[in-house]
Amino acid sequence: MTSIALPVRSAWRFYPWFIAGGLGFVIVVNMVMVYIALSTFPGVAAVDKPPANVSAHKMTAPPK
Repeated sequence: MTSIALPVRSAWRFYPWFIAGGLGFVIVVNMVMVYIALSTFPGVAAVDKPPANVSAHKMTAPPK
């Protein structure tokens, strides 16, 4: 009786799953960072007036 040897399976067959897992990991980490950023946001992104040591004309765009 002869037996047929099964082909040796390469570890490369998991390569697409590693890529998908890596992308999934990046998405989860980004979602956590967005949650932390939004949950710690104080509600004001800028000051209402310029600092005292900066004159108002420095805050405007240069003339063209």
